[in-house]
Formats: sequence, C-alpha cells, structure tokens
Amino acid sequence: MTLEPIYQEVFTADIDLDDRTFDLTPPNVTTEMPVSKFAPVTLALLRPPLLLPIPAGKMSVISGRSILSALEPNAQIGCLLLPAETSRTTILELALAAILTRRPATPLEQAGCWRKAEEWLGREEAQQSFGPLLELTRRYPPSRLIRLLELPENQATALQTGRLELNTAFHLLDLDRESSTLLFRVIELLHLSFSNQKKLLEICLDLTHREGVSIAELLNRPAGREILSGTMINPPQQAIRLLAWLNELRRPRFAAAIRDWQSFTASLSLPAGASLESSPSFERDILRLTVEFRNRVELEERWPALRELLVNKN
Repeated sequence: MTLEPIYQEVFTADIDLDDRTFDLTPPNVTTEMPVSKFAPVTLALLRPPLLLPIPAGKMSVISGRSILSALEPNAQIGCLLLPAETSRTTILELALAAILTRRPATPLEQAGCWRKAEEWLGREEAQQSFGPLLELTRRYPPSRLIRLLELPENQATALQTGRLELNTAFHLLDLDRESSTLLFRVIELLHLSFSNQKKLLEICLDLTHREGVSIAELLNRPAGREILSGTMINPPQQAIRLLAWLNELRRPRFAAAIRDWQSFTASLSLPAGASLESSPSFERDILRLTVEFRNRVELEERWPALRELLVNKN
C-alpha cells in the first residue's frame, strides 16, 4: 500500500492527547524539551504533527506531541493525517523516524519501541524490521533495555532528559525500593555528573557488600544525613564531602594516610615554588621534592649549596 498522508487543519478538541498507544516512552515521562522560542503553529509548519484518524473516535498522536500539548484547548493547527488503515508496523516506523531524523533515540525510547514491535509483530519480525534501526548492541540487548520501562516515573524522566546515567539506572532497578529512592534523591539533590554517579554507586555497592547493609542504611548514618542536610554549602561541596566520607569508610587506612600526609606537608611550611610528592597510594616511603627556579642564573647561584646537601644526605 502506498502511504499517502493528507495535510489538514485539525482542531485540538479532535485529538486524543491521552492516547499513548504509539508513544515510545512510558506515560507521564517527559520526552521532548518544551516549546518556548517559537509558537507551536510556527513549528508545525516546519514539522507537522502526524496523526492517525480513529473511526468513530478522536485522532491518535504519532509524532509532534510537544507541539500539540502547547496549544490552547480549542486551537486549530495543520497536521498530516495517515490513512486509517495504515499498519501498526508502518506507524511504529514513522514514530521512530520522527525521532531519528532529529537525534539518536534514547535508551528509554529504544526500549519502548522494541516492546511495541515485539508485542505487535513477534520477536523475529521485530528483530528484522527494527533491530537495525534501533542499533541494539550486545551490551544492551532488548532483554536488558526493556527493563528500563520498569523505572519509576521520576527516574525514567531523569534518564530520558539526560540527568541519570544509563548503568546507574540499571543498578537502581536492582536495589530495594528504599535504597533506590534514596540514592536517586541524592543524585538529584547534589546534581551529580555521570562520573560522580558512577563513583557514588561503586563505593556504595562495595560498602554494602562488605558490611552487609543496604544503601539506604549506609546513607542514613548520622554523618551521611548531616552532609545531605547541610544548608550552608552548595551541592558540589556536598558531593565532595559525601564521596570523601564514603571513601574513608571504604578505605580507612588510606584515608588516615592522606590526613597524615596533609599534616606532614603543612608542618614543613614549603616556600613558594616548592612541592612535595609521595609514592602512588603511599605504597613506598619515598618522597620527591620539586623546586622551581626563576631562571638558569638563580639555579647556578643556589646549586653549590644544594649539591652539598644532596651529596651529604646520607
């Protein structure tokens, strides 16, 4: 069948915005940035919403939901209408194409597309028709990606909008509900970067495995609550303090060595231009002193005294 959509002015009252049949993300999850700089009607001229007429019912949205949602209740807007008999396979391809022509699909959209394709077409046909389009990998096969659809609404929205790191999202699904909720709240509260999300998760998982406690029990310790409830410091400072505290719990001997080193270097009162380095992780008691000179003349002037000290150091 040749696809021949019709361009037509449509009243928003005739569009069922509550119908999410062809959405690739779960309901109530933010999928696009809100329309702001340009009027919805202007955007619709460049990218008309795509609709599917439903016999004896309102029209279903295939693409352009953010444009339609920004309209007044009784507004009229130009849309492309698909033939009512358009197959679900074609509709799903169009819904995915509407995303891929603007940007790569997010993991949540990949998961949503795969679930619909598998339900409507069966696994084999879904793989043939949508596997190449979704660019699924061995690391994130459909069976793993589809788990993302189980995320709570706030976590799913954070993943969709780029605030939650993908592997962290998978780990949140494996945690008990209290730990998952608290860990995500910490990520949001401290505006953690992807790298810091990974660090926080890695340290917490190591400590909980070692101590036999949950992440919620770990972060709810008095020191953790004090850091997270601090109002006198900003989120980046809170993040630094939280990770430092957790690292100290994780490697107390190393944390003690750092404090001892900081105290030792402070006691030396090193002059400007001089710095002291230890061996990596304080594995060996060998120090490296670095001294800067303004130029060669200064070095030549001071070298005899320095050389004598170095020669006689033993």
